[in-house]
Amino acid sequence: MAKASGTLHHTEIIYVSYGIINRCLWKDMDWIRDDTSMAEVLKKIAYINVSKMPGYTQSDSEKIWWAYTNWRDILLEQIKMYKPQIIIFGYTFELFKNDLIGLDTEPIYRDDDVIHVYEKDGMKLLDVYHPNQRKISRGLYIDSIIKQCL
Repeated sequence: MAKASGTLHHTEIIYVSYGIINRCLWKDMDWIRDDTSMAEVLKKIAYINVSKMPGYTQSDSEKIWWAYTNWRDILLEQIKMYKPQIIIFGYTFELFKNDLIGLDTEPIYRDDDVIHVYEKDGMKLLDVYHPNQRKISRGLYIDSIIKQCL
């Protein structure tokens, strides 16, 4: 049985963040429903919504592109202000790529079915599927991100 609690989207964010901060992988974690304190990790990370509006679990690419174009300056300022060591893009990296590292930049690590990793000025940028994805198993999704951050 898979670990789960809350909405799926937030569950993956909790597991990934918890694993990075506590240096552990999916198999070593409790179920969130059994240890709700794991969700406290959300207070230690920044979460940036491209559209700046509450939304549904899925948005079409045209709406996301419009939102990025509309909020671009604010999004880039947020990144600059937070000074992150790691940015995990849930299927939004292509929007930011030119502004953050240039379109021709190649990843330093590539697993085409799971993750692409870039580096810029000491910052890791991870291009991954949206947390609500159904292409790969939850454990593989979570661990592939954590392993690139340890």
